[in-house]
Amino acid sequence: MKSNEILENRLPMKNLHVQTQFQFDIAARDKYSREDEVADQILAMSEGKLLSSSMSYNLKVNNDGQIQSDIYVLKGNPYPKVRKELLKLQTIESPMCKLEHIYSVCTNSLIQEIDDFWHGFNIPKEQLSVDTDTLQGLLIYVVSRLNYPQIYTEVILADLFLPKAVKKCCRTLYLEMLRAGCNFLLKMDLEPSQ
Repeated sequence: MKSNEILENRLPMKNLHVQTQFQFDIAARDKYSREDEVADQILAMSEGKLLSSSMSYNLKVNNDGQIQSDIYVLKGNPYPKVRKELLKLQTIESPMCKLEHIYSVCTNSLIQEIDDFWHGFNIPKEQLSVDTDTLQGLLIYVVSRLNYPQIYTEVILADLFLPKAVKKCCRTLYLEMLRAGCNFLLKMDLEPSQ
């Protein structure tokens, strides 16, 4: 069994207690109504009208003549931008810069990717609020799909060389959550049961 298959079978997001709205499930997203602007664009496309240039949604007509209205198109695993940003840790040398980058990924890139996925849907903003438990599950999921095992070393080195005063700031919470996610993956038995 390939490692990707093992991950999908043994470590899906639902097993990490990640709430449905953060799993990037298109079927779950379609349960919410779309905003008027998206509905207007779908109607205009179905009538063959030209679309306003201010509308920038990813709507296309497929081979069957049906409108594909997925605003956020998933290619592979969820959170591709977050994974790409975390891979940049290997090019950053300073522990302070690594800490700042991890903080930025967790507070900006992750939130932006969630907002992009849900853009155009009427979902209450409270439901898209990421708490620490959800963030921990998301970080475990993202790190497990990075194909970059050295991230654990990156996190440990950043933690080792941070000044004591910096370790007391709230930004180190994100570094510790990433480290805890790596520890979880190291202790997890991913081999298929026999």
